[in-house]
Amino acid sequence: MKNLIKISMAFLAAVMILASCNKDQKCVNWLEGDWSITGLEMTDSNGTTVDAFAQAASFGLTMNGTMTFSKYKVKKEEMGTSEMYIHVTGNVFGQPVDEKDTTNYNYKIQDDCETAWLQEVGSSESSSSTIEEASKKKMIFSDYDETEKSTTRITIEKK
Repeated sequence: MKNLIKISMAFLAAVMILASCNKDQKCVNWLEGDWSITGLEMTDSNGTTVDAFAQAASFGLTMNGTMTFSKYKVKKEEMGTSEMYIHVTGNVFGQPVDEKDTTNYNYKIQDDCETAWLQEVGSSESSSSTIEEASKKKMIFSDYDETEKSTTRITIEKK
């Protein structure tokens, strides 16, 4: 009887691990490809939220961004790569603005598609973001900065 209980527990643990990997792989499969950044909000320690797109527009600027994700195999403990591209254009006080920023990351989806681990390529520091929403068409990531007591929230939608 004790052996049956041990075998049952081992089987249950294996099923849970396999199911977890499947949820993470499903999330990785959804992420593969090109996404538009449709929301970028920062909430400070006082609870004030700033929408970066709206703020840029208030200065007469246009801001847009994209993210591209590669696919990887969760079971093989691999990591994927991601590229974030932000472009701001327009005029401020009669001066032309044309700023472009590209940042490359290694990423890993964890915890049943509830956490995204990110590390900027060339950096030794990494961070984890909470996945607030995940689907084939839309994903929302939030990152809390303990030092600044602020949260950054990025919404992306499939192109």
